[in-house]
Amino acid sequence: MLSAGTSDADHGSMKTTILFDGASGQYIPKRFATEIRREVISGVKAEDLDYLARGPGGCLDADETLAEGETVRGEFYWDVWQDVLDNAVITDKDGEYKLHQDGDVLLVPSDWEWCDATESFRPPESDTLKRYELPAYWASAIFNGDDSGLEEGESKQIVEWMASEDILDWTPTEVGESYFSHSNDATNLGGDVCEYTFVKIGAAKPQVTA
Repeated sequence: MLSAGTSDADHGSMKTTILFDGASGQYIPKRFATEIRREVISGVKAEDLDYLARGPGGCLDADETLAEGETVRGEFYWDVWQDVLDNAVITDKDGEYKLHQDGDVLLVPSDWEWCDATESFRPPESDTLKRYELPAYWASAIFNGDDSGLEEGESKQIVEWMASEDILDWTPTEVGESYFSHSNDATNLGGDVCEYTFVKIGAAKPQVTA
């Protein structure tokens, strides 16, 4: 499990990583508090981690007493865990991560954003990654250099548009599902479009793990 200076992510490239499988159920908060080294956790109180380390509700052990404010053991277990999910920052040599739970608990690079279309986290746009809404039928030309499905002059239009965006030497890496739009980032014509992702050549391609 994560220790100071190490990570489940590839060195030099951040990605989402499963930290705890959902099969651990109610014991996930306890596992987080007891199995992740405290040195890599920030943004939450040490006493909250100590509280989670006791585990979910149940009978008091012989040497245990109720925590302050409790009427039953583990009364605030899930409230404390939600606070940890909302505020914890996990830091390793690749960078900072946040937590996300939807069954499994994921480590997510702290600046990654949620995408409704793919129902997953993804890296934000940057100097080395850009996304555009473009005509769906441009995909073969952009990804494969196949302009057989284009009208006369459209191949030149694509090249000129890419030049205007300064991405002629960038690599197209992803194209999303098509949908209708009245315009797009390259033309004012309505029709089916897709979201295209371009990565600058020489930049590490972001990785995503379910």
